[in-house]
Amino acid sequence: MDYGMDYDPNRSFFDQLAELRKRVPRIALLQHKNENSEYTNCVTNLKDCYLLFSSDFNQNCMYGVWTMHSKDSLDNLLLISGQLTYETVFCEQMHNTSFAYFSKQCSDSAFLMDCRNLTNCFRCFGLRNKEYCIANKQYSKEEYFEKLKEFPMSSYSNLEKAKAHFFQMIEKATYPDMRKRGTVIDSTGNFLTDCVNCVDSYEVTDARDCKYVMGGYQIKDAMDCNYVNQEKGYENCECFPMPIHSIGCVNSYEGADQFYTDNCMNNCTDIFGGISLKPTILAKCKTTLLGKCWPVPNADGITKSFSKNSHFIANKIYRFLANAMNVEFWRATNGASIARCLSENAWNVKKRSKRLLPPTDPKK
Repeated sequence: MDYGMDYDPNRSFFDQLAELRKRVPRIALLQHKNENSEYTNCVTNLKDCYLLFSSDFNQNCMYGVWTMHSKDSLDNLLLISGQLTYETVFCEQMHNTSFAYFSKQCSDSAFLMDCRNLTNCFRCFGLRNKEYCIANKQYSKEEYFEKLKEFPMSSYSNLEKAKAHFFQMIEKATYPDMRKRGTVIDSTGNFLTDCVNCVDSYEVTDARDCKYVMGGYQIKDAMDCNYVNQEKGYENCECFPMPIHSIGCVNSYEGADQFYTDNCMNNCTDIFGGISLKPTILAKCKTTLLGKCWPVPNADGITKSFSKNSHFIANKIYRFLANAMNVEFWRATNGASIARCLSENAWNVKKRSKRLLPPTDPKK
């Protein structure tokens, strides 16, 4: 709390938050439960990995973004459950496969586009449940390996020729208008996996009732978020998992009821405008505003929990929001959850017109 600021109601809240951001030191790398994987960022549960970003649960992997549950793989983007893979994009359950794009459950293959369940295939696109194919032509096992000798890739020049031939071959191929895996219902966007009712979302897996999300895994009721996990968040970035009921958070993991926080880790709760806070700091503080404690006393002078006295704090927070964003919010009633009030207003602010009542000071 050494960097905390007193809120000035005569100035923009976001200007004051920007000043607080400049004052508070932040950690350089976001890592959790890693082993011998120092040169990585925004990652968890890595072992012997190098230059991975926004990736989790990998071993012996290098140069990847959004690589999950993979092993011994290099140069991958949006890879889930890969082993011995190289240069794949939006692939899942791949083994010993290189240069594969938008494919799933393939092994011992190279140069694939939009393929499913292939084994021992080379330069193919749009195939399902095949083996021993070259350029979409079926061969016997013996013919396949004999034909494969015509495409040596023992040198860089030969590899570049193979790439050129493959991309030339698929130029006139028919592609689906949306890259998707699993069950995708009532959703728009691209690179979607098992999504229901998601609008204009991209690189999203296992999502429901989301809108304008770029990068999400197992998310629900999220809007305008980037690389998040968990539910009930608005305009959060790189929060994995993001705090439940949160708005405007950056690199804040777990917890709940956080609004405009940065690097608040490991189950912090009831924070409005906090930077680099930890639960140990908040042990005697029911809520924080601009990094300072705001205990809420009752009529007898005894501190109660934040959720039981949300009327006073909620009205203060709503006043800050109204000044900063020029929007109107419902009044929080005594005993209501501040998180529920804020999250409901974030989704429905355009539909409501009741004005905020003046804040009530419990001391009066």
